[in-house]
Amino acid sequence: MVNGFLEAIPLVVGAIVILLLGWIVGRIFGGIVKRLVQGIGPAQYTEGTPLERESDADQSIAQALGKFVKYVIYLLAVLATVSYLGMPVPGGFLTGVGGGLVQVIVAIAILIVGVAIGRFVGGLVGNIVAGLGLDSYVRDTPLADATDSVGGIGTAVGKIVEYLIYFVALLMALDYAGIAIPGGFLTNIANGAVQIIVAGVILVVGFAIGRFVGDLVASVVSGFGLDTYVRDTPLADATDAVGGIGNAVGKLVEFLIYYFALVAAVDTLEFPALSEPLTDFIGQIPLILGALAVLIVGIYVADLLGDMVASVDASRAADIAGLAVQLFVYYIVIVFALDTAGFDTSVLTSLFDTVITAFFGALGLALAIGVGGMLALGGQDFVAENIDDWVGSARSSASDLNEDTESDSGPDDGFESPGSTDD
Repeated sequence: MVNGFLEAIPLVVGAIVILLLGWIVGRIFGGIVKRLVQGIGPAQYTEGTPLERESDADQSIAQALGKFVKYVIYLLAVLATVSYLGMPVPGGFLTGVGGGLVQVIVAIAILIVGVAIGRFVGGLVGNIVAGLGLDSYVRDTPLADATDSVGGIGTAVGKIVEYLIYFVALLMALDYAGIAIPGGFLTNIANGAVQIIVAGVILVVGFAIGRFVGDLVASVVSGFGLDTYVRDTPLADATDAVGGIGNAVGKLVEFLIYYFALVAAVDTLEFPALSEPLTDFIGQIPLILGALAVLIVGIYVADLLGDMVASVDASRAADIAGLAVQLFVYYIVIVFALDTAGFDTSVLTSLFDTVITAFFGALGLALAIGVGGMLALGGQDFVAENIDDWVGSARSSASDLNEDTESDSGPDDGFESPGSTDD
């Protein structure tokens, strides 16, 4: 037993020496790697990336890599010690550990290089796109706030390219590290990324075209001087609020193009829950435009007719009649516009029929009562005023009749009436 113990002393001492050397070498190489990384300054490549830290990025990255190298050497020293002591260690285990360490180191290197390349290429693409001046085409559009929040279209495109490279580097690192990723998952991610990019391009181009065409239409329509035709009408305030009819028409065209671009972008993303309602609404747009045209023309005609009726006489009654005609035409125009837009107007039509029937029925009854009362009262006064004349005329007529009768009898012609005898 003593001999066995004495024979084991050299092995134990050798194992301790190996562990001590491994510890020393690990600390030395860990420190060297730490200083090398600090000298390279990887923070300049990871600034503004997911690897950026709130603290000193160079110090954090260098310390992490130094510790990683140090602990890898510690592990190798432990494995060498176990092998020196003659303890059975499966060869496959050593091979797996060694290969795994190499894979992890290479994967980390791929990530670092990918981040550096992504940041460089993203910045380059961002500068190139920013030089094209695309921000001026989306100014004063709904995309303006979104692009300004990320520093402009150039910065946004650069960030997209940058993060795509990060994603590719991550996939390469995972693949090299032996981490299995389902092929369908990668395909879906790639297709989704392409769809998002295409949708973004459609939105930017569509909004730029919408703004350009809207401004062009506004300038053309403004040249016709249509604002003079809606002055002193209910449309005047609405058109003045948007800068006139020309600007209103331009804005309408602009937002229609925005809507079409949005529909195309959503359709590219293949979201049926969003694309189907948006696509169905396109069929309603002509009806809505027709209803707006009917409403605008109808309001103008209503004001014109109201003014014509009110100008017939300077009395208060003429003004009230003009207002009544104006409101009547408004109601008809609104009902017709809603019907043109596809809304159910049966309730409004029934209400209109009921009101018209009741109004004219009440008006007819009032006229009948008024005319009857007027005739009755007027007839009484008329008879009272003319009764004396009528009686005098009747008496004169009777006297004339008697005189005519006496003249017709003539003088005595010798004949006696049968009842006449001499005594």
